[in-house]
Amino acid sequence: MGQSNNNAAFLAAILRAEKLLAPMADAVKKHTVEAGWDRWQTDMLKNIPKAKPFEPEVVKPAKGKKSSKKSVVSTDAIAIESDIDITDTDFELLQPK
Repeated sequence: MGQSNNNAAFLAAILRAEKLLAPMADAVKKHTVEAGWDRWQTDMLKNIPKAKPFEPEVVKPAKGKKSSKKSVVSTDAIAIESDIDITDTDFELLQPK
């Protein structure tokens, strides 16, 4: 199995943040189900028309030239830095379809 951080504890933390689970009074690592799941579902479904797919901004290097500079891909949450040379062909292959 992989070593994903998206495990049961991660899901429990999300559900607690959404106030759908609460800690038990006698054990912090145990949970009780809170009321409001139907309201939460209805609220989430209302946002469907507003949803937009995530499309990260990608900087295209000059035509025919390899870039030896560090490239940085940034999102609201993280920034990834690399020293990889990228050609126009590589860039086209990386584009979402």
